Amino acid sequence: MQDNEFIFSTDITIDQSWRRNVRLEDIWTQNSHKENATLGLYLICPEWTDQRLVKHDNRIRPLFQALIQPHLWNHRRSTKFDCGIIHLDTNELCNLCGDSDDGNQLPRTLPCPPEHLPVFLLVIHLPSMPDVHVKYLSGLSAGSINNMWRAGHADTASNEAKKEVTDELLSFGLMARNPPPVPDQALRIFVAGDRMSVGKTSVCLGLLGNLVQAGYAPDTLAYIKPATQNEKPQLVQRYCEKMGIPCVSIGPVVYYRGFTRAFLAGETETSEELLAKVSAAVDELAVGKSVVVIDGVGFPAVGSICGTDNASVALASSYPDVTSSSNMESSFQRRPLGVLLVGGPGVGSAVDAFNLNAAYFERVGVPVLGAVFNKLSPDGFYSLENCKKEISLYFNQNDYQLQNGRRPFGFCPLYTKLVGDDAMDHVLEYIRVFSEHFDMSGLIERARQVKDSMVLLPVAPSGPPRKRQKVIDRNSTRTREEIEIAAINAGAAPSA
Repeated sequence: MQDNEFIFSTDITIDQSWRRNVRLEDIWTQNSHKENATLGLYLICPEWTDQRLVKHDNRIRPLFQALIQPHLWNHRRSTKFDCGIIHLDTNELCNLCGDSDDGNQLPRTLPCPPEHLPVFLLVIHLPSMPDVHVKYLSGLSAGSINNMWRAGHADTASNEAKKEVTDELLSFGLMARNPPPVPDQALRIFVAGDRMSVGKTSVCLGLLGNLVQAGYAPDTLAYIKPATQNEKPQLVQRYCEKMGIPCVSIGPVVYYRGFTRAFLAGETETSEELLAKVSAAVDELAVGKSVVVIDGVGFPAVGSICGTDNASVALASSYPDVTSSSNMESSFQRRPLGVLLVGGPGVGSAVDAFNLNAAYFERVGVPVLGAVFNKLSPDGFYSLENCKKEISLYFNQNDYQLQNGRRPFGFCPLYTKLVGDDAMDHVLEYIRVFSEHFDMSGLIERARQVKDSMVLLPVAPSGPPRKRQKVIDRNSTRTREEIEIAAINAGAAPSA
């Protein structure tokens, strides 16, 4: 049996990993393996906990068992498990909550615990993650924990608490069976929107999260936004950093203030040079990966004035043809990747927008895999269920969509918690909601079919990229700083 296989673990019990006194720092030393996933379940107890209970720690173990045992049969041999009780005195609690006034406040190592203790703490770490993930379980109140501790059984452990554990393990891929093997060439999926602010980047977040749930190791995934108008940190970037997913949030093409006019004046790199940088960035990121999610910008035609619209960027991001007879030809000839179009609410308008934008990619030979319809209302005439029913009817009976293997992969509800300072706190919940409404395995299968096709895209001109004839006679290009300063002085609006 290989290390990444699962074992049926009826003989694995809490007693095998139990420790009566776990130190706070042990959370990091026990759950930060570089080669193994780790799972820790601890009971945070204050110093004023009834000492009669503390002496009988065997009475609390059934509750640990009730929370974690349902998952131990689905336990990877390479996953390490640790559990026990963490006793905290008043000063340690004050340190955690930032209330210490002794002048020696320790760095906050955990979030401040809930007001009422004891509380269960779940700790998860994957080898790719720079830090551990911690969560206080809210499904069991302090009173319930104490009552079950006194009784010595876990019959009243709530399903809510058990589901909390299940959801967290699922979010980090610890409920998956054997991880998918890393292919010789990474699967590439380009995500485009049929309009601005339709939720492309949140869909990318959902895709990455669902791939982790499916068992893909985070460091075998990757995210890149080759062209952008917005250089502010995005939520998907923060998620990638948390999970250890390689991420290029700002790619080679940035539409900063003054860029378009400078391009037309011949003061920037040419279209060919910019797209060559896109190809190089995506190709480099894809090495050794299983899936690369490529995030588009705006709607498909954004960037067309510079020759770097989404269809051109998708072409540049496609698979290099390793079967070409010469290295030079291999540098420019590619096999198409597949595009996932993100649409919005509606029925007729949603289908019309899909067909219009799909045609934009088709004209250059880039296939559209299908669509996900996003930000749908839970009720009303255009509710999620109504839109799903009618749009599915269209795709299931339209000959052109059927012939091209295109279909809706998901109908996702409007999710309003991904904004504000606490947006990151809701990311895992969003990913779970997304997974309930999206066919991830169907998308992967269709993307793989496109990847394995032998279709070649048109060969780009051989040799180095051509230089565009400049509209304004200049001896050299200008730097970004020079272009932006000139644009600002001329009254250009701030970049996104």
